Amino acid sequence: MTADAPQPPKRSSIGDLLRQLVDDIINLVRSELKLARAEVTSTMRQSAGSLAAIAVGGMLAMVASTCLLIALIVWLASKIGLVAATLSVAGVSGAGAAILIAGGVAKLQQLDLAPKQATANLKRNAEMLKGD
Repeated sequence: MTADAPQPPKRSSIGDLLRQLVDDIINLVRSELKLARAEVTSTMRQSAGSLAAIAVGGMLAMVASTCLLIALIVWLASKIGLVAATLSVAGVSGAGAAILIAGGVAKLQQLDLAPKQATANLKRNAEMLKGD
């Protein structure tokens, strides 16, 4: 044979092929986890600004509603007495708060924060590895 003759491709042993397969699977899982982390981080960043606005708005609403409730108690006190007015306003306010809290909790439970794209990719990759 001459130096210019093409060399036949090097054949890999089964051990080398298996090692390469394991390395590829590990790299695939790492990249999918990286994608999932990026999705969750993105969702949390988007939520942070909204949560801050809700918190500040909630504090201002508490100050305003406290002023209105005090005015209502003072007005009712002239009609039914201070203790009865205070208990009435507190009861109605407490019932309204319970209803609003229950509705908010129900809406939060409906949120899906799971990284959809990474989950779908992992499922697809698992099916490929099974050979289905």
